Order: sequence, then structure tokens, then C-alpha cells
Amino acid sequence: MPIMNSNEIGNFIDQLNSLLRYTDKIYAAYVKNGKKFVFASVLFETNSRILDILKSNVALLPEASQDDAFDLIFHIDVWRTIWSDEVERQNPRWNDEFSFPNEITFPKDSVNRLLNLSC
Repeated sequence: MPIMNSNEIGNFIDQLNSLLRYTDKIYAAYVKNGKKFVFASVLFETNSRILDILKSNVALLPEASQDDAFDLIFHIDVWRTIWSDEVERQNPRWNDEFSFPNEITFPKDSVNRLLNLSC
């Protein structure tokens, strides 16, 4: 299995970190503004970008880091599946409240390990 060089790891971590920081901002706005669908939609798109970058790079990571990446991939995959089903069911407008339960919570520890991956 190919292993990323330090520049590839650094670039991947930088991209992942930037997108995750942006999702923090989106989620804070979502909560602060009554969980409106418009913010959930922006979060969906950003999570899709995170998913793409993870899936594109996971095979190149060391095995322990792959497990951490899979934790985040799994969380986003489940969240997006529920999100899509709820959008179809609720048919929300941009300013409608939009929330749903998800038993697969954000894997904070796994994400922290990924973001602290040595280059």
C-alpha cells in the first residue's frame, strides 16, 4: 500500500482542517439561527466535500489513521443518508426548522488524531 509523503499528508490535513473549521462555523450558525434548513444545506455540501477528500486519501494513510478516517466517513455517510431521507419526507423551505436524530455522533477523538497526524 502506498504511503503519503509528508507534503501529501500536510496538504490533506490542511484541507481537512479548513473544511472542518468551516463546518464548525456553519453548525454554530445553524444552532444560533433556529436550525434553519438553509444552514443544514450548506453543512450538507461542506460535509460532501469532506467526504470526497477523505475517500480520495484514506488508502494512502497509515492503517491506524485509516481507522480514524473511516470513523468520520461513517458518521458523514449515515448523517447524509438520514438528511436526504428527511429532506424528501419534510420538503423543507430554506427558512424552515430542520433537524433529526442521528445515533452516529461526530467522532471527535478520531478527528483530533487525524488533524494531529505527524507529517
